[in-house]
Amino acid sequence: MKAKARGRVSVLTNEKWQAILEAAAPLPKDAKLKSARRALAACLRDYERLHMSRDELRERQANWRLIDRLFTEFHNALLAELRDKRVIRIAEWDHKRKRTRIAEWSQKRVANSLRHWRENIKAVVEHHDTHMRARKGKLDPERGWLYLELFDIWTKQFGGELAASTTATGGPCVRFIRAAMALVLNEDEVPSVGTVRAIIKAYRGGKGVGMFRPRKKGRGGPSREK
Repeated sequence: MKAKARGRVSVLTNEKWQAILEAAAPLPKDAKLKSARRALAACLRDYERLHMSRDELRERQANWRLIDRLFTEFHNALLAELRDKRVIRIAEWDHKRKRTRIAEWSQKRVANSLRHWRENIKAVVEHHDTHMRARKGKLDPERGWLYLELFDIWTKQFGGELAASTTATGGPCVRFIRAAMALVLNEDEVPSVGTVRAIIKAYRGGKGVGMFRPRKKGRGGPSREK
């Protein structure tokens, strides 16, 4: 099944928000619905920006490794060309005079000009390598982040308790989590009631969600420090 289009929940429409409220009913009396809606909309937008499939990430990783290799070869070849020369003459655009001029570049000037590019390319390569390492096995960092954000919204904005019942739907918290995730996940990717119930139970018991670990006690169970 194809992944959902990016930007699908850029606006949490009244229809989608109403579906969330119906799924989470009955709502706590102290629910802060305006701030809850803003927080949920921001959470879902951020997830869509953050989420990337393993295949897409692997392709980007390979592309940036290739860019790093080619740029390193270019960098070394250019400096080697300058090793036995005082300067090289390069045609460059003169923005002030609006014309091309011949500039003299020393090895030091070339090295300094390329350093920023080289450092940034290597930083991007390391960024993708780190994300690939974080996805070893069944780990899904963005999904773990999404669970924790929804836990925070449910307890801090809706004023609900982080809990799951033994009923068929799992109770208001489970229904809220699944309804929110259905806005950014494919139908076959939305976790089952049993899965959400087990994750809530484990998290309340002090266990993490994927690579994320709870740090302190909050309403109805552990939560992350802000």
